[in-house]
Order: sequence, then C-alpha cells, then structure tokens
Amino acid sequence: MRRILKIARIYCAESSDIRDSRKTGKGCCLAALLCFCALVAIFAGPLAAEEDLSREWSFPVVVLPPENGWESDEGESIWLALKVVMKEANASRDGVAGRDVLFLKSRLPAPKDAPAAVNEWRKNGIKAVISLADPEMDKLLVSAAAVNDMPLLLANGEWVSISGESGRPFKNTFALDLYYPFRAVALAEYAAFRYKGATVAIEADLNDSQMYPVYDLLRKSLKERGLATMTIWHDPARRMPLAEDEASSAGATVLISCLGPRNLQTTWRRVKEKRLPLEVWYSGPFLPSMLLSLEGLLMADQAYPAARGKGFDKLAARAWEVERKRVTDRYCAAKAHAAGLFVVEALRLSGGKSVADAMSGVSEIPLGDDFLGMDKTTHRPASRKVALLRISGKESVLERVIGVRSSEVPDSIGHYAGR
Repeated sequence: MRRILKIARIYCAESSDIRDSRKTGKGCCLAALLCFCALVAIFAGPLAAEEDLSREWSFPVVVLPPENGWESDEGESIWLALKVVMKEANASRDGVAGRDVLFLKSRLPAPKDAPAAVNEWRKNGIKAVISLADPEMDKLLVSAAAVNDMPLLLANGEWVSISGESGRPFKNTFALDLYYPFRAVALAEYAAFRYKGATVAIEADLNDSQMYPVYDLLRKSLKERGLATMTIWHDPARRMPLAEDEASSAGATVLISCLGPRNLQTTWRRVKEKRLPLEVWYSGPFLPSMLLSLEGLLMADQAYPAARGKGFDKLAARAWEVERKRVTDRYCAAKAHAAGLFVVEALRLSGGKSVADAMSGVSEIPLGDDFLGMDKTTHRPASRKVALLRISGKESVLERVIGVRSSEVPDSIGHYAGR
C-alpha cells in the first residue's frame, strides 16, 4: 500500500492543467484517481498525464512510446501531437461523449511483461492502447491484446501482421500502415501506367520466406494489369547468364528486385556497368543509408506522403499554440495525430463501449494530405497514398503518388528480417 501511495504522489506531482469545475465538481473522489493511476503505473511504468481526471469523467487511453523513448525527438513530437488531439477533443462542453479523453504516457513494458501489462490495463478500465513501438514489441502487444480483448491501435504496423491463423484480423486490433507487401501492388500499378503491354522481369529467391510473398503478389498484380512477366530465380552460385542479361535478352523494360538490399546493390551495379537499357526497381523497404547511392532506382514508400502537405503545417501550428514547442519529427507527429484522432472518434461513436467495434466505422481521419477510413475487413486503412520515389543525385525524388487499397494486400505473413 505504501508503494501505491508513493507512486500516486509522484503521478500527481507530474500532472498539470487541473480541470475546471465543469468536470471536477461531480463528486469524484481524489483517492480513487490516485489508486487508479498507481495501479496502472505498476505495470506500465510511470505515467504522465496532462490533466487530473477520474475514471468516472474520463476515457483513459494508454500510449506507448517509440523504441528510443519519450525523450527522443520522435517521442517528443509524438507527445506534442497527442496533446493537440487531447486539448481539442476536450475543448467543447460535452467533450467526447460527455467525458474527457485522457492520454496516459507510458513506458514500454519488458517483452516478458507485455501480456501482464495489457491484462492490468484492461482490469483498470483503460479504453484503448495506442502503440508507436518497434515491430517486435507490437507483435507481443497484438498477441496479448487478442487474449485480453483490449482495443489496440498500432500507429505503424507495416511490419506486423494483425491477423490470426485464419487470415482474418483479430477483432480488437488495428493498424494505420498497409502491410509491407503493399509495394508489390504500387509497383505493378505504376508499371501498367508507364509501360502498358511491356515485359517485366522479376528477380526473386525461392528460399526467402519473407520476400517471396512480395514476389508472389507482384507477379499476380502485374498479370492482372496486362503485363507479361518473367521470373529469374536468384542463385548466388550461378554463372552466366546473370539476371540482368536474361532480362535484357528477353526484351524486358524493367527488372524488379525482390531480394534483400545487398543483392539488389549487386544487380543494380551490373546493370549500370553493362549500360543495359533496363530500369531497376526495388520491392523492399527504403533504407537511405544503403539505397541513396543507387542512381535511377525506383521504390515505393508509404511514409513519404504522410509527412507532407498542409495537414502537417496545421498540426505544427497548433502544437506551437498549445505548448510553444516545435515539432521536430514530421512523420512521427503526423502518425500520432492520426492515431489519436482515430481513438477519439471511436470513443465518441461508442460512448466508451465496444470501442473496437466502433473503430471499424471511423473515417475521414487526416494523415498528411490523405484522409483515412478503417476497412472493416482488413482493420487497416481502406487505402493509403503510396509514393513512387526515384533516386536522383543521392536524393529520393517523388515521381508519382498511387493509392493502394489494404484489401489488395494479404495480411498473414511475418516480419521482414532483411538479407
């Protein structure tokens, strides 16, 4: 009991912006608030809320930080964005379905403690969890949330499956990112736009369990759009003809690599050295440290559009009004802002009951210049804007923006480890 009271005192010392008499005058007991915050803190680590509210007059939502923690540029930008959401949601007299939303700033639990933390949050009335953590932690949270029936929104989720063995998403888990094979659909759409009726060569590795699904989806997507395809299986021990020679001899216009970045670099270098009339595209993730030297390379990225546009400018201006602080990480702030709005709208629609069911009906949430709506079948955005980026002068230059629907991308394969 002494430990609980100590944690509660620490919590209150960290809180600010005491609520006005509209909500604090409802006969709510301060002791209940202290015990609630302390119990959550035992499992989630020290919490820092911006307002003192009891459960009776608030919807508490736990927020988990990025891998580098709350003190990093990413963490500070995320918290600024969430404070904007919280201030604006609570500004009206009715708040959110008659209450205030309360974002609780939490530490990441140790991996082994993730299930216990989720269980404790559920027991103590937490309405939802927003995670901005790394993929490994998110995978643990998805499993724990499914068992404990806790509404969970991954602000990222590109590298985390939110589906069970059936291939259907867990009913209470959602993500703002498209799953990583989305690049196959984006590249196929762009190939059909630029090279109608052309032959596209695909270099793939039959033994790469992580990138093979991207190849499989890419091949199907190209054929659906009327392009001829040829597959060149990667074999480190093979001699002539090499992949680029095979592709060029077959009259291919584009060679798309479904390999890891190191093998991609080798293929790109050989194409350039031989001066082959062949474009090299990449279906893997954008890794600036490795790929910005590959002049002319084309790749797909869903982060690029999200951090641009007038939507972010408005968010940055509001963050300055609220805290007199500047947002330093555009993408993290934009994602946190969208995640916060998704949860607030789900709480508004549900009145705090069946929040996960309400999440499926949320729409028109801004992310960059895009507006997201949750797909009831995939539990990811119905569509996301995806940028086609071309490397030019050691910079990534926007070539085209394409919309990709989450219904086009399977969500039942694992995390990409790279090669």
